[in-house]
Amino acid sequence: MLLLFVYLILTVTQVQAASNQPTLRSKFSQIRVVFDANIISNLTGWISSDDTICIDENVKRTIMSFRTTITVKYKVEDSENYLMLFNYDIDTCKTLEDLMQGGLTSIWLGNIMKYGNMTSSCPIKPGYYNMRDFKLESKSIPVYLRPGNYRIKAFNYNNKPNPNANSQFPNNKAKMRRVVTSVTVDLKLY
Repeated sequence: MLLLFVYLILTVTQVQAASNQPTLRSKFSQIRVVFDANIISNLTGWISSDDTICIDENVKRTIMSFRTTITVKYKVEDSENYLMLFNYDIDTCKTLEDLMQGGLTSIWLGNIMKYGNMTSSCPIKPGYYNMRDFKLESKSIPVYLRPGNYRIKAFNYNNKPNPNANSQFPNNKAKMRRVVTSVTVDLKLY
């Protein structure tokens, strides 16, 4: 789950290699975590003094499969509101399997793994996982993003969303998504 979170942050902020425009810098301002205590015994995230992200996670039950919704928002100037830039929902295990098939993506993901002992395949076995000193390099920020405040959320859950479920019935079990973990990071680009 941590590997996919890092992958999604970096995918969201990939740069167009041929650009000659000046790059932005980033500063993490907050990290929030939520987890299902039946599956995860601990999930802690913090921003270290050198402005890097660190995460500790203790998985207590095997996670056979799950999905991830990644949301990126931009904070509108002089407002407390965020504008949705994009929202993706993916089959996490299938995505990891596809990414590790070879080529540049698998090399790139291998380099990400230097930040901790993140797993790159499913099922995710019980154990301790961590990420240390993750930073967003200025070269990886796309030129089309403007300076400002951003919020990136990775919501990992069990059960597939049902787009046909009727929203008039909030207790409809066909609509429910049970959280496994959720990590939200606020950052500023300047």
